[in-house]
Amino acid sequence: MSVESRRRIALITGGSGFFGAHLARLLLQHDYEVRVLDLRDLEDAGLKRTVRFFRGDVLDSAVVDLAVAGARHVFHIAAALPICRDRKALFRTNVQGTRTVLETAWRRGVEKVVHISSSAVYLGEDSSMPINESTPPSPVGDYGKSKLEAERICAEFRRKGLALNILRPRTLVGAGRLGIFQILFDWILKGKRVYTLGRGDNLFQLLSPEDLARACLLAVTSPGARSEDFCLGTDRFATVAEDLTALLRYAHTASRLYPLPVALSSTVLSLLDTLNLSPLTDWHYKTPHKHFYFDITKARDVLGFVPTDSNAEMLIKSYAWYVANYKNCARRYGTTHRDSVRQRLLSLLSAVS
Repeated sequence: MSVESRRRIALITGGSGFFGAHLARLLLQHDYEVRVLDLRDLEDAGLKRTVRFFRGDVLDSAVVDLAVAGARHVFHIAAALPICRDRKALFRTNVQGTRTVLETAWRRGVEKVVHISSSAVYLGEDSSMPINESTPPSPVGDYGKSKLEAERICAEFRRKGLALNILRPRTLVGAGRLGIFQILFDWILKGKRVYTLGRGDNLFQLLSPEDLARACLLAVTSPGARSEDFCLGTDRFATVAEDLTALLRYAHTASRLYPLPVALSSTVLSLLDTLNLSPLTDWHYKTPHKHFYFDITKARDVLGFVPTDSNAEMLIKSYAWYVANYKNCARRYGTTHRDSVRQRLLSLLSAVS
């Protein structure tokens, strides 16, 4: 198949998820023929009519081969997330699944793969801010370790000649985002206390799905992108307390910020995590009280990446969507960013008004 015939075919693994839908819409706007490989159905009626859907697991080499065949670009998004609480699933999907996708892309002659990694490969005890592409990885928990191992597989296929970009986004927040953020939005909607680990005076960067989607497109259209790694985040962020205060001001409920002591709270949350009595994993209670932000200079200079959404704007947009879709969100539980989570013993905290 000629390069010309591949020009507008793009595959998104995990394309039915929260971010995948944003990316699919952007690619369609740029005249791509979009394919989605996922275990779950597409929810968006418009996408159902306009993308070619392959139901399957990234571990299934046969369905991956069908989905990749003829594609010029592959955006590898599919991943198991920390809230799945299953170490084997994390490494199976995030590591072996990545190998299956890259092996197929290399064999099928795909022109460029964009691999979505995670900021969880960073933030060890000695990480200094800001983090950039040369910062040594120091993952927190099994999720971060699995994503770092997936990056090592990416490096292996780069040596074989596969053109591949690794994008490391900060936490994604925007319309349609649930997961752990659903707990925050639920408590605000009900006027409950909003807790921070520590005083919330740490700088904590986010990224919108729309901005990450634009970075993905730039990765396959910018001549300088080649096989490079990029750290991505907004350039407009404040402290945790300041950004949450902006959200509370918008929500206009009875919710107020309530700081918790870091050491005691982390110990309690760790115990609840061990006993499987909380949806929060180590990534969620070992990082939110620390400064955590990227230097995005390389993405600006090489890709021309310019983020458009601030932390506060992302949080407000996401909360507004949650309020508008509350009835559907409240009864949909799962382990992806488009699902609500069961609060378990954390619900006792929400009982304190």
